[in-house]
Amino acid sequence: MSGKEMGKTSKVEHDTACFTPTASTPAGETFAAATPSLCATFNHWASIMTSKAFVVDVLVPYFKSVIAPDKFGKQVCIFVIDVWYGWISPEFRDWMKTEYPWIRLIYVPACCTPSGQPLDKGLMALLKAKTRRMYNSWAGAYTRPLLSST
Repeated sequence: MSGKEMGKTSKVEHDTACFTPTASTPAGETFAAATPSLCATFNHWASIMTSKAFVVDVLVPYFKSVIAPDKFGKQVCIFVIDVWYGWISPEFRDWMKTEYPWIRLIYVPACCTPSGQPLDKGLMALLKAKTRRMYNSWAGAYTRPLLSST
């Protein structure tokens, strides 16, 4: 076992075919961010498709980069994830068992994710609230003139 950890990531940061790492890609980019993915959804919400794309485009290449070539696909690896429907769906689990039998899924029990991701309760909650307020302000300012012109 390599003992190397991918690091904590909850989503692919650049999930469109438009992102391709270059020589000018910042050195601090995470493995997930520096890995191009061809998965793009019309609304940017996660789905079974994006779950599979994460595995194919990020997780498997990461495992391949840290496992000796003669052991790749044979060494058991673990994927620690929360109990979001995209990860626990029978479709996803069956697909994982068929395509990647050497990857074991380990689920963080419901309502326990914040204890493993303390920033989600503090810093990220503040950032999300600020983003939501800014969006609502922008949407209101954009919509008001449209409504008054009718």
